[in-house]
Amino acid sequence: MQTERLVVFRDRSPAATAHLQIVPRKHIDNLNDLRRSPEDHALVLEMLETWREVLQRMHPGAKLRFGFHRPPFNSVLHLHMHGKALPYLDGAPTWKYHTWTPWWLPVEVVLKSLAPAGDAEASAAAAVPSDGGSQRSWPPDGEGGAV
Repeated sequence: MQTERLVVFRDRSPAATAHLQIVPRKHIDNLNDLRRSPEDHALVLEMLETWREVLQRMHPGAKLRFGFHRPPFNSVLHLHMHGKALPYLDGAPTWKYHTWTPWWLPVEVVLKSLAPAGDAEASAAAAVPSDGGSQRSWPPDGEGGAV
């Protein structure tokens, strides 16, 4: 599937029943290149909404998980979000996608960090956890990125 700004494709090493990636057509290296701005927040929100639509059509009623690998733990040098319809596949490296790891960020954490200051509507869009509701913030103070 493609839109004017996004491309969706299957993950080369699927970990779940459906495991897709979504990338912006415009090159962005990784999460660290995103900033707290209406534009970057809108891009990630569009990625999430496109994901939900695609995965719900493919697997109605499945539990969905959305998120990013945080640099330096990303292996692809282009911003991409993973979308998975569970259950995970037998033998899949599910540890790569858990909120208790330092390398995985659920999309709601990223959206909350990118929401322009004082934008309650933008923050509300990230209120429904897709991956267990991690309370971590991103990025930590002083590390650059969205804050």
